[in-house]
Amino acid sequence: MIRLRELREARHWNMRQAADFLKKPYTTYVNHEKEYREPTSDDLVSYARAYEVTIDYLLGKTDDPKGYGDAFAIETIDEDDIATMETALKFDHLTMSMLKNFYSLNFEGQDKVINYTKDLIATGLYTRNTDSKVG
Repeated sequence: MIRLRELREARHWNMRQAADFLKKPYTTYVNHEKEYREPTSDDLVSYARAYEVTIDYLLGKTDDPKGYGDAFAIETIDEDDIATMETALKFDHLTMSMLKNFYSLNFEGQDKVINYTKDLIATGLYTRNTDSKVG
């Protein structure tokens, strides 16, 4: 369970902030991070979800926080598929460029793009104005 400290420190949190974020009693969190007590399976699931990592990563069984592994392969989309999508879905040039770029990334890169766009949307600064006809 050594990874709890690593994940907490990556966010520049103290133990109290981590416990609050994870909705755990402070003493419980400290006991888990310092390995004084073994977390329950529910605790592990909670930590993994909150920190967006796998349980195997939390337990130090892998160094791959997302669990994609080297064997995970993503099929690429060929130009004919892209042309078909563009025609059928009436995507504009910008959208098609985004799709081409997105599908050229590996799974971890795609996950980062998705999370980044979620973060941008969550700020409220970059969302389209749906009240007007201009985006």
